[in-house]
Amino acid sequence: MAHFKRYLKEWQIKKEVLKTIEVLKNKRPIFHSEDDFKFAFSKILSEKLGNNFDIRLERPQEIEMIKRDNNRKIARAPIDIVIIDRINNILYPIELKYKTKKFETLHDKENYKLTEHGAVDIGRFSFRKDIFRIEQLTNKDHINVGFFIVITNEFKYLQNILNKDTLDKNFSFHNDMTLQKIDNSWNYEKLIKNGYLLNDNNTLSKNNKLHWTSTGDEFYKLDLKNEYKVEWKEYSNIDNETFYFSLIEIR
Repeated sequence: MAHFKRYLKEWQIKKEVLKTIEVLKNKRPIFHSEDDFKFAFSKILSEKLGNNFDIRLERPQEIEMIKRDNNRKIARAPIDIVIIDRINNILYPIELKYKTKKFETLHDKENYKLTEHGAVDIGRFSFRKDIFRIEQLTNKDHINVGFFIVITNEFKYLQNILNKDTLDKNFSFHNDMTLQKIDNSWNYEKLIKNGYLLNDNNTLSKNNKLHWTSTGDEFYKLDLKNEYKVEWKEYSNIDNETFYFSLIEIR
């Protein structure tokens, strides 16, 4: 019975998250930035959930991250939105991404000048990293399920690059794909063809200088506990500019 009640509560939370997206489609079909998206989303979500829930933005959590040389690090990482069920003492973390290409429009008497984010390869990697981080929180601190949500007007994110010789082909996030548990890493073969050496500690270097995929967050190993289906849907269309969203429930 307890398991059923928990499942029912998680289903209700997911329903309110989806309702929030539907409301935003009409009220806010475009955002100035990721922070703008985060604030608008949390405001509507709070209204949907009611008085028994609190919302926290940028709540820090300690997460164990593993690098490709197998070194481990406890990272104090802020989670974009955390839903707090005060009655049952359960947390629901949500990570958001808003990835844009350059676009300017006047909507509802408000000027929007979206930034050209570029670096789609790092963007794809960051999607998997957010999913990994939420997975690490499950079964800890009363967390059983969380969500990853991305909105973008950059169509490249929807394209299948698995069979292309790109650096980030193993991080493809195209429609109808299944994210595999094993992180197959960056396409090292492409770098090796360009003169880089794969070292014993799984770093790549050229002329004694490490490649950026061997430093910082991009060197994390992101093996997942579960597989996840990626589905993209249209979020909005403004002046013939289409925005898409994807939501993944993480357990």
